[in-house]
Amino acid sequence: MLAQIFMSLLIGIGFVIFAAAAIYSALQLKDAVPDEDRDYLDPLPKILRLLWPIVRFVEYHVCQRLPDHRVLRGPTEALRLSGLLYLMGAAQFLALSMISTLIFTLVSMIALAMVDLNEPLYILIIAAVGYYYPRIWLNDALKNRRKQIVRSLPTYLDFLTMGIEAGLTMGGAIAQAVDKGPPGPLK
Repeated sequence: MLAQIFMSLLIGIGFVIFAAAAIYSALQLKDAVPDEDRDYLDPLPKILRLLWPIVRFVEYHVCQRLPDHRVLRGPTEALRLSGLLYLMGAAQFLALSMISTLIFTLVSMIALAMVDLNEPLYILIIAAVGYYYPRIWLNDALKNRRKQIVRSLPTYLDFLTMGIEAGLTMGGAIAQAVDKGPPGPLK
């Protein structure tokens, strides 16, 4: 009886030491992430503001250590074209994809457990959707930006024509069109 109590006590102390070491390590890893200067960046949407500390953590500890930077080339170009490069970088976008995968996987595991359906294929499919969800969002942002450009282009061309007809140089007409044009991606 005394041996069982002693063994239980040792297991409990071991668990407390393990939990304390895990918490200490997590805090050290969190403190290792450098602060981000967002003064010249666009403000984050609400949902991203909630996830941003986790995104920064994954970006610093996982994405910055990728051996091949070709993985980041595609998202960099897509972020630049969609006008979101001032919102996040390519490594942050990749971290967001990883976090989205994890969230979709956990939610799908919980939902499937609630309906007593233990099918790994469903979890894999939903995890893939979670990984590609930020890319779908990025493609939608790119389409919206292109639509805005096409919509505001005739106005800018009118301003350019009026500026050149008024005797301005091409540079002056462009500056005038940007000053007087409607708000949007061309401004």
